[in-house]
Amino acid sequence: PQQTGTASGNWLGWGFLKHPDHSLDQRIDDGRSLCFDSSPLLDDLELFGFPSVQLSLSSNQPNALLCVRLCAIEPETCASILVARGILNLTHFNSHEHPEELEINKIYNIDVTLSGVCVRLSAGYRLRLAVSTAYWPFVWPSPQSATVTIHLNRSSPSVLILPRLAHKCSSKPDFDLPEIAPGLKVITIRDDSISSIRTFDEINEISTLKITKDNGCILYPDGHLFDETSESVYEINEYGPQTARVQIQRNAKTIPYRTICRS
Repeated sequence: PQQTGTASGNWLGWGFLKHPDHSLDQRIDDGRSLCFDSSPLLDDLELFGFPSVQLSLSSNQPNALLCVRLCAIEPETCASILVARGILNLTHFNSHEHPEELEINKIYNIDVTLSGVCVRLSAGYRLRLAVSTAYWPFVWPSPQSATVTIHLNRSSPSVLILPRLAHKCSSKPDFDLPEIAPGLKVITIRDDSISSIRTFDEINEISTLKITKDNGCILYPDGHLFDETSESVYEINEYGPQTARVQIQRNAKTIPYRTICRS
């Protein structure tokens, strides 16, 4: 489904806790993906580096997208926590500089490198590898919905490679306390706020994500007043990638501000 990616979080998020930057519980996207689960971990697992996946696959379309997510399944709640992800336009299987269309139903051996990770997973967690052909609105969809087949046999192996930390560090570096420069003495005229609302039109099968940001109104020490708001709307039909639409409106203004005192 084209709305796979609901729990992706924002691209290049700033990490603010009250902003919807972070990825959510991945179960909603896992339900729209092909998933492979491990047995519960018998011991703690420490990962440091870049996980990668070697997949043997074929596609029924000349242009297809592949999103691979590595998740950790919490043992008590079964929540799916995003650990790392990697995305590949399959027409780039040989080169990003010179894309080439896929031969329909031909088996390719594809390597996908996931994002860097530094994490310790406790015993009892399970690993989940989730594979999908859409990840909206994190990435733009392929022009046609594609069915990608993962081949699992000895002649066409598919492998997950984890950057396991084999040994623990015997010593830890001593760090001084962090030094932070004093902030500007600003005056807040209007507080910032944000809303992120997702709706689904069941009649037309259209998923809409609307993010409204108000970065507030702030008076800086140099006498300038800064006011900024924005609205981003992402729409796509559940089974029609060519219906993808993005509309972003940003309003920002800087106003010289002076206070005149009369005696």
